[in-house]
Amino acid sequence: MKKKRIFMVSYGGGHVNIIKSIYHELRKERNVDLIYLALTSAPLQLQGTDINYITASDILEWLPYRDEVEKLGKLYGAPFHNYQLGVSLEDTVAYYGIGIYDLIQKYGTTIAKKRFEEDGRKAFLPIGTMENILQCINPDCCVITASPRMEMATGIAADKLNIPVVRVNDLPICNELEHDCILCVMNEWAKTYAIQKAGVPEKKIRVTGQPIFEENEKINNNWITEFKESAVKYNYTVVFFAENGKNQTEEIDAIYEIAEQMKNVLFIIKLHPNQQMESFQKSNQKNVWVKKEPAKNYLQVAHLVITTFSTTGMEAAIKGIPLIEIKFKRERYPIEYIEMGIACLAENKSQLFNEIRLLLDKSSDEYKELMFSSKAFDFVSNASANICSVIKEQC
Repeated sequence: MKKKRIFMVSYGGGHVNIIKSIYHELRKERNVDLIYLALTSAPLQLQGTDINYITASDILEWLPYRDEVEKLGKLYGAPFHNYQLGVSLEDTVAYYGIGIYDLIQKYGTTIAKKRFEEDGRKAFLPIGTMENILQCINPDCCVITASPRMEMATGIAADKLNIPVVRVNDLPICNELEHDCILCVMNEWAKTYAIQKAGVPEKKIRVTGQPIFEENEKINNNWITEFKESAVKYNYTVVFFAENGKNQTEEIDAIYEIAEQMKNVLFIIKLHPNQQMESFQKSNQKNVWVKKEPAKNYLQVAHLVITTFSTTGMEAAIKGIPLIEIKFKRERYPIEYIEMGIACLAENKSQLFNEIRLLLDKSSDEYKELMFSSKAFDFVSNASANICSVIKEQC
């Protein structure tokens, strides 16, 4: 039986984690040939794994204009290369070179240069190059996530070549699709959003779950046991997930003041890896702990989660944990959990205290109403297997 060739593309961060899970699941199939293009920081996250991948510099061998790409990459990309990140110079040169080359082919050198000066990498959408790559690889199906630039270009190029595309959304919200595909979404809420807000035909959507959330369920049980032993004198655990790059002094101060009034509650301030512990440790209050361990650990022990727009808010709702969206500055967030119906709002310290009190009480109307409205956000299990079934249907 001829093997089905599947071409997968992703950037780093959460996107590579989605593809990793799908890759491992697909590899269980004997008649599948996998080619994974790992972009920018993705190779760094794949080091030490058993996943085979190619990078931006590897695909240059398939391009008849390789020399021109390398020349442009050295001119435009090399100045932006950051040696401290660990990404190879060759990959930076190739990535920028491909982006600039396609930009020039579409707009000409003058306009392409201006677009790059104004938008940087955001100006890239190398559809032409990805058409060339796909014609060389000749896949039966392409798998991408919702990232822009080269992932999006892969979807558009595949569509033009009549190659089926499976796109896995990392978030429950999405924009209008730029190409034909089967869209894999995390839950019923995301499906409804895609239909009503993004205009995606229902027949093109599959509710599969989200692999990242399943990976986050994998946690050392010893950690949970040790945590519960150390927190045994507290009746509840409330976790505030801080947002990197935002001044949250007012919110942190409010949590410390509320903790003074709720001695039977343990408050965890969970920091982003880039945040400094010293900035958040305000006093020696025994029922406020500032931590940097993985977020997934604290989602296993939380009775209530507080955040702004961290994706941990979605994970909390999926796990059936009550969620408070804290909004002291009244600003709009990239993801609005209130509008999704999966959170209660706290716009000041007094409101935050009241919401904490109500949502820790499972008999309260507030708790019952939130759990009911969050029902469409229920967890969908076996996400990787579900997505792989969709991929196999398309091959």
